[in-house]
Amino acid sequence: MKLSIVSKTTLLTVVLVLLTGLTTSYVFYQNTSNLLVTRALDELTYSIQKEGLIIQTHIHSQRKDVTFISKTPPVLGIFRARKNKGFDAEGSSSEEQWIGRLQEIFSAILMSDSGYQQIRYIGHDGKELVNVVRKNGVIKKISSDQLQDKSHRNYVKQALKLKKGAIYLSEINLNKERGKIVFPREEVLRTAVSVYVDGEDKPIGLIVLNSEIGYELRRMQQQINTKGREIYITNHRGEYLLHPNPDLTYGFDLGENYRVQDDIPLLDKLFLPGNLEKQLILLPQQTMLDELIVFTKIPLNPSSGKRFIAVGLTQSYEQVVEESLSTLRDTMLWAVLLALGAALLAGFILANLIRPLNRLSAAMAGLSSGKEGDYKLPTNKQDEIGFLSRSFVKMASEINTTKNELETLNLRLEASVEARTRKLKESETKQRIILESMVDGLITTDRDSNILSFNPAAENMFMYSAKEVTGKLFEVLIDVESLGQSGRSLGGDPIFSLHHLIGDSQRLKAKRKNGDLFSVDLAVSQSMIDGSLILTVLARDVTQAVKAEGEILQAKEEAEAANRAKSEFLSSMSHELRTPMNAIIGFSQLLQMDEDEGGDSLSELQKSNVDEIYFAGTHLLELINEVLDLSRIESGNIGLSIETVDLTSVLTECLSLIKPLADARNIVLFVSGQDVDGGLSEMGNSCNRIQADRIRLKQVLLNLLSNAVKYNRDNGNILVSCSVQPNQYLRVSVSDTGIGLDGKKQSNLFQAFNRLGAEQTQIEGTGVGLVISKKIIELMSGTIGVESQPNIGSTFWVELPQGQLTESSLDSAWPKSTVEIDAHKINNKKTHTILYVEDNPANVRLLEQVLTTRPQIELLVSNMPMLGIEMAIMHKPDLILLDINLPGLDGHQVLSLLRGKPDFTDIPIFAVSANAMESDIKRGLEAGFNQYITKPIDVRQLLASIDEALNGMEVL
Repeated sequence: MKLSIVSKTTLLTVVLVLLTGLTTSYVFYQNTSNLLVTRALDELTYSIQKEGLIIQTHIHSQRKDVTFISKTPPVLGIFRARKNKGFDAEGSSSEEQWIGRLQEIFSAILMSDSGYQQIRYIGHDGKELVNVVRKNGVIKKISSDQLQDKSHRNYVKQALKLKKGAIYLSEINLNKERGKIVFPREEVLRTAVSVYVDGEDKPIGLIVLNSEIGYELRRMQQQINTKGREIYITNHRGEYLLHPNPDLTYGFDLGENYRVQDDIPLLDKLFLPGNLEKQLILLPQQTMLDELIVFTKIPLNPSSGKRFIAVGLTQSYEQVVEESLSTLRDTMLWAVLLALGAALLAGFILANLIRPLNRLSAAMAGLSSGKEGDYKLPTNKQDEIGFLSRSFVKMASEINTTKNELETLNLRLEASVEARTRKLKESETKQRIILESMVDGLITTDRDSNILSFNPAAENMFMYSAKEVTGKLFEVLIDVESLGQSGRSLGGDPIFSLHHLIGDSQRLKAKRKNGDLFSVDLAVSQSMIDGSLILTVLARDVTQAVKAEGEILQAKEEAEAANRAKSEFLSSMSHELRTPMNAIIGFSQLLQMDEDEGGDSLSELQKSNVDEIYFAGTHLLELINEVLDLSRIESGNIGLSIETVDLTSVLTECLSLIKPLADARNIVLFVSGQDVDGGLSEMGNSCNRIQADRIRLKQVLLNLLSNAVKYNRDNGNILVSCSVQPNQYLRVSVSDTGIGLDGKKQSNLFQAFNRLGAEQTQIEGTGVGLVISKKIIELMSGTIGVESQPNIGSTFWVELPQGQLTESSLDSAWPKSTVEIDAHKINNKKTHTILYVEDNPANVRLLEQVLTTRPQIELLVSNMPMLGIEMAIMHKPDLILLDINLPGLDGHQVLSLLRGKPDFTDIPIFAVSANAMESDIKRGLEAGFNQYITKPIDVRQLLASIDEALNGMEVL
């Protein structure tokens, strides 16, 4: 069968189109499949590396935090306290105080990082000393009776073997308490560091920090899992830490053995000891599984590859090439349709072209034969040649028109491109100006830390030009030596990586071109530009800031050292000055003196002395058990004994002591509107009960009454009143008719040593009485305040809780008999007068008993230094006995004030103090004391000294 040219051309066209379509489809399918597999593997690898970097960053932070905790002061403070019977003399704190501070530090760290689960301080014997844990989102401090013995746990044994500075990193496993797995399960990673004392070669204990690593693993699972993709995480032995089937995880803690190399044998070599391969990729043809498998090792410690977790991702191969198969099917379909269309179109076109061409060929043959004729195309003919000729003519015309239009469009496009180029240049200029004017250095690098750009600020900072560092590793700008061992690989080559700083800021030592080192803060971010990973580094020179921080730290350390020295000094003095040994020895001597005089049995007075000895001994025992340190003064811990106090009796004693001072200036004392001479019966029952420390309450009221006398007018009034406030507190007010205070002076009233201008007058004082009173009242859960008007007067008030009056509350530490005796003796002048300034009631009672053998001597007593000065000025005693440690002013200050007055230059003044050091005695005698009597007092020697001082004086 002879085919026509039309049929041949049509058939050939169909065959060529089909063959081309099928070949193209197959090649496209192969290349697309390979490309998709490669892309899938790259995505799996990148996902693992990205999430692994987050895990390593988490572990790095945990290592830094456990090292920081081990260096906090309470860690060594607890050791010193346990070694010294529960008290750390160096830190002036007890073991319980150090433990409380360490618990607060642990709680603050757990609060700052929700991934941390538990922090413990374990002793060298494996027993827990401090344990703070997060349970159900609540931070809990474990009490001492619930602390456990962890000496049998492997991580404790291993951590205690570490050298100083080494950090122990445990395996990831399930948390156990008292030998049993905690439910719900807690997947923990433990970091531990041993604590050493200087000079010791064995650790005293270790700090253990547990983090809930399971949270990070599940977060990784959520980030990576997509359709057709699964994630597996194992430890360095191949045991599952994370599996799509939760029943296969942590089998090594549950008595089972589920390993990934048992499921996929080809992975076994990845877990062999000594294998340095970091990644293993398995294709479907290797495993006979329809999956792509990528397993990557992630070291838990960058400096050692022995401990790692392996993260594996699988991706369905069918899903990976699904896009390629779909494209292949579409391509084949379109190839068949195109072949059929091409065949039909070819037949149609050939059928319509060949016949006109035959006619045109005949005409052309006639023309080629040399016949004259019109050689122009027959555009006027209506046949195919004419149509073709007209088409050519028309096409030529359209081509010329199109060419002109294209030229016009080209001119417009060139103008548009020029305008766009100008705008881009303007934008680039603006960006360049911004980069050049930045204070901080801006540096960009590729994923391998090769420098791509370097702004002018970075050039000034590092002293390199951009040309000098472009293409070099960023590492050239960092002092790798300052990074320590963590900044080097096992082979000694630097391994500093900017990837560790992504999303974080870190302070490092940088290096200029001339070798100078300086401190710099680096912040790193990442972005994808044209498919490439670009790292942007913002560098800030913090040399001055680091210097300032060092100066501040040094100043802080110096201040703390001075504060510790002050605290140790005050604590030592408090031990000596607050001792009641004077009473114990004194009353014992009184008993001895009675026996020397021939007494056969104890009289009632002697029995009372024995009771006093017992009371003083008991009081001494309580004081010895107290921890005396600086906090007694600065934190207000002054040993208050809060009880229900009879306010009427306290006011009676205070008014008895103040009345002679008021009478000297004709100032009348009123209590609730009634003259004090009429008694205190008008106070009312509701004002009789108050919760306070009796001695300290008396001290505050005496201060307010003394101020009311000193700052009052002659012939003025003082009103003492009491009222119950709405909050059921009792308010005691002391009002005077003095000069008053304006608003500015009231705002500065409770400042130490600020006398508000009174220092320019003859009114004596130091400006600390109200400050001490305010602190005492606040420590007794009360408040103190003032209401004042210039030239009218002032009202100072204190508010304290009401109390229940009981029989025991009437028997206070400062007996009423002392005040009654003093008040009586003020009005009955005898032969000689002795003023005793002493704030210890037991010492006062001792001297009263001693002077019963000298009936010709009248004893005046003051428990306040300023009140003692007032009484000395008023009564001009023949002899003054002065305690050194007094509230407000010490004995040396009181002596200086008295010797500064002409009437007291010749009056003998004895120091009576428990400061018995030779330097203390020398200082006292040099200061102007006539004698320095040390406590415990030798009664016979004291009487001899008094007799000698008073001998030869004129009898009044």
